[in-house]
Amino acid sequence: VHLRADGRACLVLPTKVFMNENTNEFQAGWLNQFSVDRVLQLSDYRKLIFEEAKCPAVVVRFFPHKPADQAVVRYDTPKVDRSD
Repeated sequence: VHLRADGRACLVLPTKVFMNENTNEFQAGWLNQFSVDRVLQLSDYRKLIFEEAKCPAVVVRFFPHKPADQAVVRYDTPKVDRSD
């Protein structure tokens, strides 16, 4: 509703909302409606980004259309180093 057909958006979500066996119904509905092309797992950065975080977060980039049958999702898990 809020994106053009060629638009894209990102959501920052707690991992327990997006990647949890208790949210399978949500995942199935959402992932059948939107095409996800990238997930950025922020578990290593949890306390650096969100000091009071109770769980890690993910950034999900998606497009406002159904995914292809053989869709590929890039899944990155950056690690903290001393320069962070």
